[in-house]
Amino acid sequence: MPGTPVLFRPAGMIHLACHGRPPVGPLVLNVEDQPEARYVRSRVLRAAGFDVLETGWGEEAIRLAETRHPAVVLLDVKLPDLDGFEVCRRIKGRTSVPVLMISALLTEDWCRVEGLRSGASSYLVEPVDVGTLVESVRALVAGAS
Repeated sequence: MPGTPVLFRPAGMIHLACHGRPPVGPLVLNVEDQPEARYVRSRVLRAAGFDVLETGWGEEAIRLAETRHPAVVLLDVKLPDLDGFEVCRRIKGRTSVPVLMISALLTEDWCRVEGLRSGASSYLVEPVDVGTLVESVRALVAGAS
């Protein structure tokens, strides 16, 4: 449900505002509607030195991209409220943040082309190697600075 961004942990949810840890590196907005996949990606990115903000909703992702100014948006294509292509178009229409789209379901060439046309800097097809994910995010952070 849209609202306060949360960090998902096996024991439950911890509100980001209450977590109290200082940012460790560039902020990545991780947009994924599947809690398990979102948790794994966020954990991998935190281990690589990034600070991560999470949501499972397209509308909230647009709002967070505008208000929190992440270094990169990691964006799933299939979301419950808006598709990732529309979310990408809206984010790119309002900000200059690089968007890295990712999908396990929409893997055909036309999907990758549509992602790039919607403004994504890159499009990864899952399953994706952890090193490829981290280095793709690092490259977009470096390119944006």
